[in-house]
Amino acid sequence: MSTFTTTMRFVGDLDNEFYDDERQRDVWNEAAAVGLQLHAFGGLIAAAVLPWVAGATGAWIALGIIVFGAVVNYAIIGYAKSKNVDLFAESRWFTARGNVTAALMLVALVGIGVTLAPEKYLPSRAGTDTWAGLVVGGVVGGGAVALMIRRSRRRKEQFETEED
Repeated sequence: MSTFTTTMRFVGDLDNEFYDDERQRDVWNEAAAVGLQLHAFGGLIAAAVLPWVAGATGAWIALGIIVFGAVVNYAIIGYAKSKNVDLFAESRWFTARGNVTAALMLVALVGIGVTLAPEKYLPSRAGTDTWAGLVVGGVVGGGAVALMIRRSRRRKEQFETEED
């Protein structure tokens, strides 16, 4: 077992005798998943609102919320991958929940950018080269995400083929 997996098992207290009962474990895992999602949505809502209502201080707090949320999400995904479960291969992407999450993240990031960016870099005062960079960056970023999803699904198919 890797150091990462051992650490995550310790953080989750997964060796506790509470988990010996299968029903308790399943119900607790569902409750923990609901709590995690509630916490994530609450954080995203706060991150989306803070830059707009609390100025630069709120923007820095929102940035901290987003960075911390990203670290936690990567730990969750990494732990699942260490157990041969690939979120990207298993999940549908364009769901109502996913779209709400993306919209909240977009509002938060725009708020952070508008609040913290020096005036000379604000998009409303930017030239066509800045807008072109935003479009190219969006297309390249979106393409990279699509490529990652495709690669994950291929790995899942390979894994399932090897299991058979």
